[in-house]
Amino acid sequence: MPPLTLEQVLARSMRLPRKRAQQHVSRLYKRHEPAELGVSTEWTPSTAKGSSLVGPALPSNGSIAAMMEGRHAGKRGGAYGSSAAATVASNEKLNFFELVEREDAQRRAGRLSIHSSGLLVRNSTDLTTYLKAAQRTGDWEGGLRAFAEATALPTLTAILAASEASADAAASTTRTPVSSTLPPPSAPSGSGVNPNVTQITAVLEMCAEAEKWDLLEKIGVFFAPAYPDAFSRAVELLAQRPSSDAGAGVCGWRAAFAYLTTRCPLPAADISVEAFNVCLRGCEAALDWRGAMEVVRAMGPNPLQGWRAAEEGDESDRTAAEASISCSGAASDATDADVQSSSPPTASASPALSMSTPPSPNVVSYATLIATLEQAGKERLASAVLNRLPAVEKEEITASYAALIMVWSNQILHKQRRRF
Repeated sequence: MPPLTLEQVLARSMRLPRKRAQQHVSRLYKRHEPAELGVSTEWTPSTAKGSSLVGPALPSNGSIAAMMEGRHAGKRGGAYGSSAAATVASNEKLNFFELVEREDAQRRAGRLSIHSSGLLVRNSTDLTTYLKAAQRTGDWEGGLRAFAEATALPTLTAILAASEASADAAASTTRTPVSSTLPPPSAPSGSGVNPNVTQITAVLEMCAEAEKWDLLEKIGVFFAPAYPDAFSRAVELLAQRPSSDAGAGVCGWRAAFAYLTTRCPLPAADISVEAFNVCLRGCEAALDWRGAMEVVRAMGPNPLQGWRAAEEGDESDRTAAEASISCSGAASDATDADVQSSSPPTASASPALSMSTPPSPNVVSYATLIATLEQAGKERLASAVLNRLPAVEKEEITASYAALIMVWSNQILHKQRRRF
């Protein structure tokens, strides 16, 4: 006997109510007993419409006589006949699970169907499923190829072709073979699936996992005018880039900040302040308080612009921090120039305009800056920054700090009480 499947194990373990079990037993036995006795299951009763009393499907006289003889023999048997009937009934109940398994096998056999199609991705749902599967399996090349084939965007195809050409050029210098699986076949414009934010985010995350940062930046800039949330996600992924992968000693948050300030094609009204807060969180993780000050001053109108504290140090330290940001911005501009030379002249692929009026910092931005200053040991500078904030932001930050201090003191007091 073959091993039981999961459905069969669950069928054996379930306990049905008495009435429901009797219904299932009667239904199964009515279906299987005629087949075992050699009687056709397609016989219709005489009361049905259009039925006749003469036909090959009707039971014969011999079978009717056998049934009547068995019934009379059961009556003559008395108690012996009743005990035998009880034994037969118990055996039939023991075979209930066997009938359930047989029913499941027939149902599975009838459900099997084989369908082969050369077109795997046919709609947006198929594309989302395929991208998620490619992201889980790490097949970033297959995911990008499927995304380009499904969307049928010529500019995206040109971006992938330029990336593959640069990879081939690098491979020729190092004499290492590279599989040419990225460029998708050409497709007419407007005949593909309209991508959504989930699909673009999955593509960006696959590029980040494969450490294809230049491709991530190009795709983020291309889809930024129509999908600002995707551009913010690209900035967040660049901010999470480890310092070991970044070239020329530029850490992740600096590359993300340069990418945000120099290559953002969005108008000022569509830029989210959360993109700048991502850079500030990167500064907090790296304990780079100078970088956090520069990020806040590079944002919209705020009281920290044009103000320098004595605790910030001399001009050389400040210019060194600004020089690192400008170097990363120049590298991003050079990469963007390569994209524009290889891509067709479209509105989405036009040179990115620098932001004229970035969004102003919010309470989260100021709180992250103050937390970075405190963790870096600059308490006096943090106090000076807090005193220069507007009244509303200052009150909210002070209230949040007071709540944190109260929670912390209650925890310390609770621990001391537990000791005694």
